[in-house]
Amino acid sequence: MDKLKELLKHCKKDFINVVMEIASKQNSKREFVNRWLWTKNIAYFEKILSDLKKLDIQLDGKHATLTQRGLTFDYIVYKNRLLKNYPNAIIDLDLVFNNDKYSIEKKNGKVIYNHTIAKPFEKSLDTLQGGYCIVRIAGRGEFQTTMGVEELNKHKNLSKMQYLYNDWWQELYKKTLLRKNLKFHFEDEFTDIQEMDDEAMDNVLEKPKMTKEDVEAKIKKVETKKGLLELWNSINEELQNDTKELFTNKSQEYEV
Repeated sequence: MDKLKELLKHCKKDFINVVMEIASKQNSKREFVNRWLWTKNIAYFEKILSDLKKLDIQLDGKHATLTQRGLTFDYIVYKNRLLKNYPNAIIDLDLVFNNDKYSIEKKNGKVIYNHTIAKPFEKSLDTLQGGYCIVRIAGRGEFQTTMGVEELNKHKNLSKMQYLYNDWWQELYKKTLLRKNLKFHFEDEFTDIQEMDDEAMDNVLEKPKMTKEDVEAKIKKVETKKGLLELWNSINEELQNDTKELFTNKSQEYEV
């Protein structure tokens, strides 16, 4: 990890501290779970810093953190951004379980709903029925999104990072609910953050999968070594193995 710290020496101290905290995280067996971060190059971190600046948020390792492909966020980041844009917004989202009583209706543009939680301390995936997200903004309207457990799982299966749901399924399902609400009613204001998040979580079914031919075409168009590094970091390990020789040959052009 010393090499990683040396690589980041010109970054701000707060950023370095969070990155090193993520890189040094261990599981119950005292195994480093983010060893991939130790081998990232400066192009990866330059993109992370650029994206953080675009979104005007801070990397904290909890609500905004890192994956092998970039930045990812929990539902709190989306919620805070909505509140930043609409300080008077009221946001309510929750999951519904067996024996809960939930009803919702809409009258004259107003969302009327009730959720009685039967067992607040007994929540499990086996008893999950679905969830809801209600957003109220004075002068703009009231917006509701509901999703059953099958639909929530469908969104879950878009991601290659299934292991995250083992420990964080409640937070991730709430994020799915809020994202869907924002996509339908505030899409133009959240396109950037959702695209970054999708890339980091590798939601491969939401966009066409890049092929070896696609990478070859992109390599030919790259004009700088920095651009080549960014392209390398944007593709998965399988494509990196398939196109390693092409990247090497292209890189040698910049060393002439």
